[in-house]
Formats: sequence, C-alpha cells, structure tokens
Amino acid sequence: MCLPGIAAAGIGLSTVAAAQSQPRRPTLTLAPSQTFELALQARGGSAHDRGGAAREQRNSASEQSGAAREQRNSASEQSGAAREQRNSASEQSGAARKQGNAASGKSGSPSSHALERAPSLPVPVEFRRALVRAQLALSPVCRRHCGTTRLIRDDAMQAAGEMRPRRNYTLLAVNPPAAESWRFAFGHDAPLLVVAHEYGHHLDYVNRLGGVSSGDPWRQELMADVIAGCVLARAGVPRRNVIRGSRRVAHLAFDHYWERPHGADMVAALDSGYRRCRGDTPTLAALVRDTRASWDMTRPGPLRPPRAASPWL
Repeated sequence: MCLPGIAAAGIGLSTVAAAQSQPRRPTLTLAPSQTFELALQARGGSAHDRGGAAREQRNSASEQSGAAREQRNSASEQSGAAREQRNSASEQSGAARKQGNAASGKSGSPSSHALERAPSLPVPVEFRRALVRAQLALSPVCRRHCGTTRLIRDDAMQAAGEMRPRRNYTLLAVNPPAAESWRFAFGHDAPLLVVAHEYGHHLDYVNRLGGVSSGDPWRQELMADVIAGCVLARAGVPRRNVIRGSRRVAHLAFDHYWERPHGADMVAALDSGYRRCRGDTPTLAALVRDTRASWDMTRPGPLRPPRAASPWL
C-alpha cells in the first residue's frame, strides 16, 4: 500500500537534485546611477530620432513651398507678358483709329492739328443751349436719322465752328472767341447760328444728303446754311432778325478760291431754309429737295488754300 508513495517521493527528490547539479548563469547587477544614465540615453535617442523626423518634414514642406512660389512667379511672369501684349495691341489699335479719323476728315476739311485733341475748356452755356434748341427744332425733321453729337470747345482752331465725324458720333467743336465775329450781324442769336450750321454738316454727313459726299466745299457749306435757316425758323427766331443779319452779311465777298461761298450765296441759302421750315415741318429729304437751287452750285475756279486765317464759319 505504501509503494506508490515512496516511488513518487523518489521522483521528486531526483528532480531537485538534477536542478541543483546544473551550473548557475551569471547575473548582471547595475548600480542605481548606471540605470538612470541608461534611461536618459534611451530617452535622448528617442527624442533625437523624433527631432530628426520633424526636421525632415519641415525641410520637405519648405521645398514644396519653394516649388509653389516658383510656380506663382512663373504664372506672374506669363500674366505680365500677356498684359504687355494687350497694351501693345491697344496702342496699335489707337494708332489705327487716329489714322482712320485723319482719313475720314471733316465736312469742309478740318484742321489737322485738332483731329484728336480733346479740349478741356468748358463750353459756354449759351452754346450748350443752342445745341439743345437745334436738336429740338430738327428732331421732327430728321426723325430717326438725327444721329448722335457731342459739343466741345476748341479755341485753337481758325473757324467759329467745326464738325468732326467719329465712328459712332460726331464732335461739334465751337470757338467762342471766333464766334464773336458773327454777333455784329445776328446779335444774341449768333451762337445758335454757329451751332445750327455745324449741326447741318452733321446731318448732311450721317444721312449722305449730297453736300459732304459730293466733295465740293461750296455745296456742303451752302447745304449747312439751308439747314441752319430751318433751325432758326423752327426755333422761333424772328424773321426781322434774320433779315437784318442777312443784310449785314450779304455785302461780304469771301475769297473765291477758298472753300467758303460769298455772303450773298450764304444769305440766299439761309433764307431758303428759313422760308421752307416757317410754319411747316418738312422731312429732311423734302427740305434738301425743295432748296436745291440755293445749295447745288459749284465754286468758281480751283480751290486753293486761304491766304490768311478767316474768322468765318
């Protein structure tokens, strides 16, 4: 009954003896100061590794930012080159526009020095009112073919008024000091006469009535006088004022070899337009047709430059 117990005890004793007979492994024992130093080294190495990784990330971000900056600089240079091309094209277009305006000319040959000048002097109120009166007087006559006009002041030109056609409108230039020469004949109605005459050139030009398109200065000047007479009639200028002014102008003998007709011819055209529009509202075509005898004439002799500056229209 006791044999199994003894055998088990024998096995346990042999196992313990075998374990005690095996050689022991050497154990490393560190002082507390050495353990602290190893911990610091391990921690420092880990922080150093993390700092290096962060530095590499910053360097990579800096390189990406530099590449983006170079792309923006390249785009800016391309935009600047495109802007220079647009400016160059705009300058070429402006030069072409100036050449076109110089080629288009004025009814009765404008002064070349004033083609593209934009005078900054204010237009006197009496001339601005005169343009409004002329437009209101002729709006039932020209109807939908009155065109667009702009009034400017230019004291440097020789004449009292000048018509300067543009692409989509017409400049009506006035010279108030030169217009004073007409006050001796027409008094306070002189600004209306000057503006109405240039407005007549404008209507002749935009509607191709036969004056400007004929190329004959006498025809276009006399047609403008006809239309100016119509303006005076429809604006309510008394007949006696027109007759008195016409008598003072009729004796003037303009140079035959200049573009301006004689005073007598101008008075006849002015009176013809006045009589046709007094108490009536003809169409523009009817006005030109019914007054043809007073404006359809050719200047005598060849046209030559004037010998001196003229103050007349």
